[in-house]
Amino acid sequence: MTYKPWLVNLIVFFIIAIAVTIGFLYFKPALLDLSEVHNHEGLHDHSGHEHGQSHSEDEEDDFEKGPHGGRLLENGGFQVEVTIYEPEGLLPKFRIYFYHDGTPVNPADVNYQMELTRINRTENIPFKQRDNFLESTVEASEPHSFKVKVRTVYKNKPYDWEYESYEGRVELDQESIEANKVAIESAGPMNLNITLMAMGRIIPDEELTVYINPRFPGVVKAVNKKLGDLVQKGDVLAVIESNESLKDYEIKAEIDGTIIKKNINLGMYLTGQEHIFVISDLKSVWGDFHIYSQDLSRVDVGDKVKVFCLDCSASQESTISYISPHGNESTQSVIARAVLDNRDNIWKPGLFISGEITVENVPVKVAVKDGALQVVNNHDVVFLVIDHLFEAAPVQLGRRNKEWVEITSGLNPGERYVSENSFIIKADLEKSGAAHEH
Repeated sequence: MTYKPWLVNLIVFFIIAIAVTIGFLYFKPALLDLSEVHNHEGLHDHSGHEHGQSHSEDEEDDFEKGPHGGRLLENGGFQVEVTIYEPEGLLPKFRIYFYHDGTPVNPADVNYQMELTRINRTENIPFKQRDNFLESTVEASEPHSFKVKVRTVYKNKPYDWEYESYEGRVELDQESIEANKVAIESAGPMNLNITLMAMGRIIPDEELTVYINPRFPGVVKAVNKKLGDLVQKGDVLAVIESNESLKDYEIKAEIDGTIIKKNINLGMYLTGQEHIFVISDLKSVWGDFHIYSQDLSRVDVGDKVKVFCLDCSASQESTISYISPHGNESTQSVIARAVLDNRDNIWKPGLFISGEITVENVPVKVAVKDGALQVVNNHDVVFLVIDHLFEAAPVQLGRRNKEWVEITSGLNPGERYVSENSFIIKADLEKSGAAHEH
């Protein structure tokens, strides 16, 4: 029988076609199910609200829009379009347009009032006419989250509307608040300590340190004390044979303290110029901090300083007692010194330390804990709290330290805010899609 390649190829093609058909019929139900899952997820992903988001279950997610993209309110042929005009670089403003049966109406022919009920206050918004629309004379301040009442009178007939437009707002029950350890406090005035961090090290207190020299040249006959020994005033430290008289004389401790340096050994010849012992009373030590030129004007004698050990958990409060009149050429810094109580022998000379120097103490009208701050839609915010409602309030920040931040606008004294674990609220906000991108 003659070999026919075209016949073999045809047979293989039919086999593959049959296999594909069987596979499609077998997996078709699964593919349909997967398609339904993706369709459901797609609906879920697009369920986030825009400016017109409402917490009312009866209100639709979207709203009818007018010619300028704002919310269109209609009653008996009279229409009001409410927009927020927010061009880049300018403050956002409310704008209102009026229509009758779709035809623009001169705002001068309409009596109007717009009231916003926010989470913490009610505002009556003033407007002025510009061309064929009204523009608010005040900022449409963030967050754009409020219940809106619009009252108008046109041709002696009243038209009223109410709607809700919430953003940056979530609701948590008491159980969730407690489970997530969400702390709530009242904002208020305080004296804010502005601090400067500086690095330094521990050195002996020079006013409690003595340098001992031999009185006459000679040879060391005895050494009675070692480096680190505690000594009392009058203790014999060493014995030296004088080169002149060939008689022995004693070297005695002049203060109570610790031998922190020793430069003497048995049999050594001394010229009489050496510091053979250095004794310091380490019950008091100095913390010397490096203050760089850009911060010199901020630091003064008498400033409070909290000193921290870098290699241990010790800390101590003190004051700046001395600022050097000259700088260090190599480090371009000046020494600021604090005296530390060392009766517990914690502060070892040579240890590196850090200091938190209070350079300013200022009264501020409103301050919040540093942990209250979050960033939402590129704004610094704190979360206001009314009952179980939490809403992101954009704030302007002032001075701060490690624990507290001054709020210059956006939060009033006495208002309750989330002071700890505010990231829980932000996460819930992002999960619910309640944050609005402008």
